[in-house]
Amino acid sequence: MESQIKQLLEIIEEMKIDLNQQGSCKPLTDPAVVNLSEKLDKLLNQYYIMLNIRTNQKGNKIA
Repeated sequence: MESQIKQLLEIIEEMKIDLNQQGSCKPLTDPAVVNLSEKLDKLLNQYYIMLNIRTNQKGNKIA
């Protein structure tokens, strides 16, 4: 799980850079910018779901 979270975070960081670059060159309403923003939103949602699952798994472990 940890490696998946790390990998997802790397993808998110790359996508944030790409979105910033596109957003500075194109209008924010440009379909390519909106599409990339929507993809980033989905990845962020997936990231937070994975963090929540990891947190819940750690909380359920018996020491």
